[in-house]
Amino acid sequence: MKYSQKSQAGLSHVLLFVLIAVCAVVVGAVGYRVMSQSDNDLQSASNVPSGTEVEQITSKADLESVETEVDTADIDGELNPAELDEDINDLL
Repeated sequence: MKYSQKSQAGLSHVLLFVLIAVCAVVVGAVGYRVMSQSDNDLQSASNVPSGTEVEQITSKADLESVETEVDTADIDGELNPAELDEDINDLL
């Protein structure tokens, strides 16, 4: 009986193509999911909370009133510089 050796070199090309196709499908599925989640995040971030309504400034008196409100607001009252320094040192 005569032994015949068959070349299997063509199989590696097919397997390489299948591997590339599977990787492309996985990357495409992950990319689609990330993009759809990103769109949902953008839509929810653009919604203004219902309890916050901003009044239109239509006159100079309105502007001055808002300026005095902002200038008198104590936005740094809750800050403790010692805690901030500790947090920064913890990060370093």
